[in-house]
Amino acid sequence: MRLVLLIIALALLLRGYEWVTHDSRMPWTPLSLAAPIGPFTTRKIDALADDTPQCHRLLEEAAIDYSPLPPVDAGPQCGYDNAVTLTQDQPQAIAYSPAAKTSCPVAVSLVLWEKQIVNAAAARHLGTTVEEIVTYGSYTCRRIGGGQTGNYSEHATANAIDIAAFRLADGRTV
Repeated sequence: MRLVLLIIALALLLRGYEWVTHDSRMPWTPLSLAAPIGPFTTRKIDALADDTPQCHRLLEEAAIDYSPLPPVDAGPQCGYDNAVTLTQDQPQAIAYSPAAKTSCPVAVSLVLWEKQIVNAAAARHLGTTVEEIVTYGSYTCRRIGGGQTGNYSEHATANAIDIAAFRLADGRTV
Protein backbone atom coordinates (compact mmCIF):
# COMPACT_ATOMS: atom_id res chain seq x y z
CA MET A 1 0.00 0.00 0.00
CA ARG A 2 2.84 2.41 0.82
CA LEU A 3 4.44 1.67 -2.54
CA VAL A 4 1.22 2.55 -4.35
CA LEU A 5 0.88 5.81 -2.40
CA LEU A 6 4.54 6.63 -3.11
CA ILE A 7 4.04 6.02 -6.85
CA ILE A 8 0.91 8.19 -6.87
CA ALA A 9 2.72 10.97 -4.99
CA LEU A 10 5.66 10.84 -7.40
CA ALA A 11 3.32 10.94 -10.40
CA LEU A 12 1.54 13.98 -8.96
CA LEU A 13 4.86 15.70 -8.24
CA LEU A 14 6.08 15.05 -11.79
CA ARG A 15 2.81 16.35 -13.25
CA GLY A 16 3.01 19.43 -11.02
CA TYR A 17 6.61 20.04 -12.07
CA GLU A 18 5.63 19.78 -15.75
CA TRP A 19 2.74 22.20 -15.23
CA VAL A 20 4.86 24.75 -13.35
CA THR A 21 7.78 24.69 -15.79
CA HIS A 22 5.88 24.52 -19.09
CA ASP A 23 2.54 26.26 -18.54
CA SER A 24 2.43 29.46 -20.62
CA ARG A 25 0.40 31.12 -17.88
CA MET A 26 3.40 31.11 -15.56
CA PRO A 27 5.60 34.22 -15.37
CA TRP A 28 8.85 32.29 -15.91
CA THR A 29 7.90 30.41 -19.05
CA PRO A 30 9.10 32.04 -22.26
CA LEU A 31 6.61 33.88 -24.42
CA SER A 32 5.34 31.92 -27.40
CA LEU A 33 3.06 33.29 -30.11
CA ALA A 34 1.45 29.85 -30.32
CA ALA A 35 0.48 29.82 -26.63
CA PRO A 36 -2.79 31.24 -25.32
CA ILE A 37 -2.73 34.74 -23.89
CA GLY A 38 -2.23 34.49 -20.14
CA PRO A 39 -2.00 36.74 -17.10
CA PHE A 40 1.72 37.42 -17.66
CA THR A 41 1.66 37.87 -21.44
CA THR A 42 1.74 41.67 -21.22
CA ARG A 43 4.73 41.58 -18.87
CA LYS A 44 6.55 39.18 -21.22
CA ILE A 45 5.84 41.43 -24.21
CA ASP A 46 7.01 44.52 -22.27
CA ALA A 47 10.34 42.76 -21.60
CA LEU A 48 10.90 42.54 -25.37
CA ALA A 49 11.42 46.32 -25.51
CA ASP A 50 14.95 45.71 -24.18
CA ASP A 51 15.59 42.55 -26.21
CA THR A 52 15.09 43.20 -29.92
CA PRO A 53 16.88 39.98 -31.02
CA GLN A 54 14.50 37.90 -28.88
CA CYS A 55 11.54 39.82 -30.29
CA HIS A 56 12.70 39.03 -33.83
CA ARG A 57 13.21 35.36 -32.87
CA LEU A 58 9.62 35.16 -31.61
CA LEU A 59 8.28 36.45 -34.93
CA GLU A 60 10.54 34.07 -36.86
CA GLU A 61 9.60 31.03 -34.72
CA ALA A 62 5.93 31.80 -35.40
CA ALA A 63 6.66 32.09 -39.16
CA ILE A 64 5.59 35.75 -39.19
CA ASP A 65 7.10 37.71 -42.06
CA TYR A 66 8.42 41.09 -41.02
CA SER A 67 10.92 43.70 -42.12
CA PRO A 68 13.14 45.41 -39.54
CA LEU A 69 13.18 49.17 -39.98
CA PRO A 70 16.29 51.33 -39.64
CA PRO A 71 16.42 53.35 -36.42
CA VAL A 72 14.87 56.82 -36.42
CA ASP A 73 16.20 59.57 -34.15
CA ALA A 74 13.85 62.55 -34.33
CA GLY A 75 14.86 64.24 -31.12
CA PRO A 76 14.62 63.35 -27.44
CA GLN A 77 10.90 62.54 -27.52
CA CYS A 78 10.55 60.89 -30.91
CA GLY A 79 12.04 57.97 -32.78
CA TYR A 80 12.65 54.27 -32.41
CA ASP A 81 15.42 51.73 -32.64
CA ASN A 82 13.48 48.46 -32.71
CA ALA A 83 10.64 48.97 -35.19
CA VAL A 84 9.37 46.50 -37.75
CA THR A 85 6.74 46.33 -40.45
CA LEU A 86 4.66 43.18 -40.61
CA THR A 87 4.56 41.87 -44.16
CA GLN A 88 1.72 39.82 -45.51
CA ASP A 89 3.66 37.27 -47.54
CA GLN A 90 2.29 34.25 -45.73
CA PRO A 91 -1.14 32.74 -46.40
CA GLN A 92 -3.96 33.73 -44.05
CA ALA A 93 -2.12 36.89 -42.96
CA ILE A 94 -4.09 40.02 -42.26
CA ALA A 95 -2.88 43.05 -44.21
CA TYR A 96 -2.50 46.48 -42.64
CA SER A 97 -3.41 49.54 -44.66
CA PRO A 98 -1.34 51.63 -44.55
CA ALA A 99 1.51 49.35 -43.51
CA ALA A 100 2.15 49.67 -39.80
CA LYS A 101 5.54 50.82 -38.52
CA THR A 102 5.56 49.70 -34.90
CA SER A 103 8.05 48.70 -32.28
CA CYS A 104 8.74 44.98 -32.33
CA PRO A 105 6.84 44.40 -29.05
CA VAL A 106 3.76 46.10 -30.54
CA ALA A 107 4.09 43.87 -33.62
CA VAL A 108 4.18 40.81 -31.35
CA SER A 109 1.05 42.12 -29.61
CA LEU A 110 -0.67 42.63 -32.96
CA VAL A 111 0.15 39.07 -34.03
CA LEU A 112 -1.33 37.66 -30.81
CA TRP A 113 -4.36 39.94 -31.14
CA GLU A 114 -4.95 38.91 -34.78
CA LYS A 115 -4.56 35.18 -34.14
CA GLN A 116 -6.37 34.85 -30.84
CA ILE A 117 -8.92 37.64 -30.77
CA VAL A 118 -9.67 39.27 -34.16
CA ASN A 119 -9.95 36.09 -36.21
CA ALA A 120 -11.93 34.25 -33.54
CA ALA A 121 -14.34 37.16 -33.06
CA ALA A 122 -14.86 37.62 -36.80
CA ALA A 123 -15.64 33.94 -37.25
CA ARG A 124 -17.93 33.75 -34.21
CA HIS A 125 -19.84 37.02 -34.66
CA LEU A 126 -19.62 37.76 -38.39
CA GLY A 127 -19.21 34.31 -39.94
CA THR A 128 -16.18 35.34 -42.00
CA THR A 129 -12.51 36.24 -41.72
CA VAL A 130 -10.67 39.56 -41.61
CA GLU A 131 -8.52 40.24 -44.67
CA GLU A 132 -7.36 43.75 -43.88
CA ILE A 133 -7.08 46.07 -40.91
CA VAL A 134 -7.36 49.71 -41.90
CA THR A 135 -5.41 52.02 -39.61
CA TYR A 136 -5.16 55.72 -38.99
CA GLY A 137 -1.42 55.18 -38.64
CA SER A 138 1.27 54.09 -36.27
CA TYR A 139 4.61 55.93 -35.94
CA THR A 140 4.38 59.71 -36.03
CA CYS A 141 6.22 62.27 -33.91
CA ARG A 142 3.30 64.02 -32.24
CA ARG A 143 1.87 65.02 -28.92
CA ILE A 144 -1.27 63.48 -27.43
CA GLY A 145 -4.24 65.03 -29.19
CA GLY A 146 -2.00 66.64 -31.81
CA GLY A 147 -1.54 69.84 -29.81
CA GLN A 148 1.53 72.06 -29.49
CA THR A 149 2.02 71.32 -25.79
CA GLY A 150 1.63 68.37 -23.48
CA ASN A 151 3.02 64.86 -23.37
CA TYR A 152 4.15 63.05 -26.47
CA SER A 153 1.98 60.24 -27.74
CA GLU A 154 3.07 56.60 -27.72
CA HIS A 155 2.97 57.01 -31.51
CA ALA A 156 6.14 59.13 -31.16
CA THR A 157 8.11 56.00 -30.23
CA ALA A 158 6.25 53.51 -32.48
CA ASN A 159 4.44 52.04 -29.48
CA ALA A 160 0.89 52.63 -30.72
CA ILE A 161 -1.39 52.00 -33.65
CA ASP A 162 -4.87 53.39 -34.29
CA ILE A 163 -7.34 50.92 -35.77
CA ALA A 164 -9.99 52.43 -38.05
CA ALA A 165 -11.81 49.46 -39.61
CA PHE A 166 -11.77 45.79 -40.50
CA ARG A 167 -12.28 44.68 -44.11
CA LEU A 168 -13.83 41.25 -44.20
CA ALA A 169 -13.43 38.45 -46.70
CA ASP A 170 -17.10 38.78 -47.72
CA GLY A 171 -16.58 42.42 -48.75
CA ARG A 172 -18.06 44.12 -45.70
CA THR A 173 -16.21 46.78 -43.74
CA VAL A 174 -16.74 47.00 -40.01
